[in-house]
Amino acid sequence: SNVAAIWKDFSTLPFSRTVTDQNEPVSPAARFCAIAFERLSDQTPTSRVMLAMKDHITRHRAQER
Repeated sequence: SNVAAIWKDFSTLPFSRTVTDQNEPVSPAARFCAIAFERLSDQTPTSRVMLAMKDHITRHRAQER
């Protein structure tokens, strides 16, 4: 299971990635991912988590077309 699937199971909000210019998570899904990965692996930088979210969302959108 991936974190996007977990998010969709527990939230009605979209799995979206909104960040500040400093790459700090703003959207609820982005904050959820940042906090979850911080607790799972505090060595993983938030920027890497946000990049992985961006890649996942981009791939998912491409598959929908």
